[in-house]
Amino acid sequence: MRRPNIDAIRRRVAAATPGTWKVGSRFGLGNLGSSTVVMSGKHPPIVLDRHRNGRADAAFIAHARQDIPALLAEIDRLRAVVERSPAGGYEYGIRDIGSGQMHRTSMTEAEAREYMNPAGWGGASPTNIFEIARRQLGGWEPV
Repeated sequence: MRRPNIDAIRRRVAAATPGTWKVGSRFGLGNLGSSTVVMSGKHPPIVLDRHRNGRADAAFIAHARQDIPALLAEIDRLRAVVERSPAGGYEYGIRDIGSGQMHRTSMTEAEAREYMNPAGWGGASPTNIFEIARRQLGGWEPV
């Protein structure tokens, strides 16, 4: 899947009819009898021919008016988190393997490696064993 063009998606959202869209039915439209439609405010309904997935397709279209702006807001939020994170989106730290507790955080990878391997110390003490861990938008993982 190719990377979506977020700016183009934002332009389509801005150009679409504002407000809440709804799914409904219309009767007596030509020879169709009843048809599934998407309604948006005072505008004429969008008619979907009667077919097996008509109602599910209409619900998808109707909910897209609220879902896509919400997804764009989440993309903006996550991008802001990545931009604030050091080292290209990753935060490094030192974790106590025994307890799982983070010993130090907010380090670059180079700082974490230097902390773990200073001259004469191999990253362990008599009571604790440590590892370098990193996180990006989620929980800590071993490096």
